[in-house]
Amino acid sequence: MPGRRPACNCQMRINIITMTAFSQCAPGLSFARGNFFFAGRAKRMGKRENGILDVAQLHWRQHDGLHSLWADAAPRPVMQGRFVERELRPGLSLHGNSVVFAQGISGTGVLAPGLKLIVMLEGEACACFGRTRIRLGGEAGACVLLAAPAAEEFQRVVPRACRQRQIVLTIAPEWLAQSGLARLPEVAGLEALQGQSLACRRWPVAPPVRQLAECLLAAGQQQASPWRQLQLESRALDLLQAALMPLADAEAPPLDPRGRQRVQQLLEWLHSGEAAGWSLAQMARALGTNPTTLQRQFRSQTGRSIVDYLRHYRLAEARRQLQQGLPVTTVALEAGYSSPANFATACKREFGLTPRELARLG
Repeated sequence: MPGRRPACNCQMRINIITMTAFSQCAPGLSFARGNFFFAGRAKRMGKRENGILDVAQLHWRQHDGLHSLWADAAPRPVMQGRFVERELRPGLSLHGNSVVFAQGISGTGVLAPGLKLIVMLEGEACACFGRTRIRLGGEAGACVLLAAPAAEEFQRVVPRACRQRQIVLTIAPEWLAQSGLARLPEVAGLEALQGQSLACRRWPVAPPVRQLAECLLAAGQQQASPWRQLQLESRALDLLQAALMPLADAEAPPLDPRGRQRVQQLLEWLHSGEAAGWSLAQMARALGTNPTTLQRQFRSQTGRSIVDYLRHYRLAEARRQLQQGLPVTTVALEAGYSSPANFATACKREFGLTPRELARLG
């Protein structure tokens, strides 16, 4: 049990956005500039303020890939889970966590310059910059884009016991300039946003964004390799494009009520299987429009084409069923694949993992 292991004597490097902790002496780990140090062992119990523990007064332990945060003489960890910390290329970093907090916790740190795209899949937290308070997450999750032209000191608070899962992409100014991304119409205004101190945009997590973030969180926990590194970078860019789509949509004319109703009806048909086997022309005819208009309206609401959305949705459902313990063959047929081999290829392409590896993550 992790609780029976001695505390690590070396320092632990912490990413304050993700609460990521890794031993400084562990080989092969790269760290973003937004990290800072805490001592590996505290001398007393964590300080309580309104039931929230101060992380600087706690200590870290690591066992079998799990990192945990402890108060002295405590029977169980204050926080425990798994973390992802990868530099995908200079100026573009991936962080993530899947952790459980037994109670509220807070810590201070310094936010590095650049943009942070935070996709909170589950749980809640807030970041406090002086009098500015930025909420992360909530009941339905949230995407937050945060700009920091210069380094900013802040406090991160997890207000209560919860399960927390999130992905954070850190985008340095030099990467944004070299990539040319800010000049694309899908993310118009991104370059201007990064120059505004603590500029923040917040919007709901769309289904395609959730699927991509889940994929990154799962794949990032696997053993690193050059091939997996390329897969992670590709999926991180897909996530960035999909997550930032609302910025472009905000500049576009809003979809009329009839168009929104049409897309919602199609989503219900796709999720229930009622539209299984229909062509795009059949879908459009059933909804009283033409294929071009339907495809445009659907993409404006979901960020994906109809075919791409359905493929992602089916694979996300398949992943959930695998982690619930259903047999691979049964899940493959349910997802519409004629053989487990074809299903395995699709999972590997989508998640970077085989069906059996996905099942073990459950």
